[in-house]
Amino acid sequence: VCERRLGEPGAEPDMESAFAKLDDPKLRTQIGVELANSYYQQGDLEKTAGVLHTLLDANPDNVDILFFAQRVYSELADTAMNKLAVLASGSARMEQLIAERLINAGDLKDAIIHYRKAIEMDPRLPGIHFELAETLMEGTPNNADAQEQATKELQAAIQIDGDNARIESELGRIAALQFHTDEALAHYKKAYEMDPHDPTAQIGLADLAVKQSNFEQAAGYLHLAVQEDPLNAEAHYQLCQVDKRLNLDEEAQKELKLFLDIRASRDKVRELYRQMNPQTAPAVTGSAPRP
Repeated sequence: VCERRLGEPGAEPDMESAFAKLDDPKLRTQIGVELANSYYQQGDLEKTAGVLHTLLDANPDNVDILFFAQRVYSELADTAMNKLAVLASGSARMEQLIAERLINAGDLKDAIIHYRKAIEMDPRLPGIHFELAETLMEGTPNNADAQEQATKELQAAIQIDGDNARIESELGRIAALQFHTDEALAHYKKAYEMDPHDPTAQIGLADLAVKQSNFEQAAGYLHLAVQEDPLNAEAHYQLCQVDKRLNLDEEAQKELKLFLDIRASRDKVRELYRQMNPQTAPAVTGSAPRP
């Protein structure tokens, strides 16, 4: 470390060796940060990101490392986007990237336009049909036309990418919104069989169980959902309501507090994004339960 700070040669190999072999968490973190800084100053973002990924596994709540990682990952993303813009500015992938950026900015309407442009250019582009379906349902989930369009996109996604739990869960959500309970149950069950760790399928099955007044079964699925995704506000809110039905008042209050804390945190994140870019209002998913 002293050699690096004095600008002497040979420091980096020693730090690499120490970072790989050290057992002491505090010293390994110190060496890792120095090594990441060394790579970053040389402009080697890939190596920097690799070290930071290891550091974050050991220090997930370290604010300084998180800040460093955010900067490096942003630069990597910008570099890749700039390269894509140069090599394929009029490509389907570029349209898809524009759509994703618009979603992050909260502009679902224009994102749908760019997704459709991408599909016109390449109807078999992997992942594109599912992303469009999700965006359609995020914007106007109760609109019959949006549901019909999203269903078509999901069917196209199955044909191109193959079926998976995320697609089945989205189909289950649409069927539930259309009050096709048996169809919704079939889709959610299939999603759960494909991926028992999918919180969307778990929440969907819980919602259907509540409608059938099977509150204990609903609670079981919701407990799984909050285990898989502890920051899922919707799961905590629904579990609060189910606990009330089961007369578990203490547990219900606990889940309500978690829901309110998560929602407050997401509101804070949304406000910070607004301050950084007042022209946009980014979507922060999971901040409130679906009606």
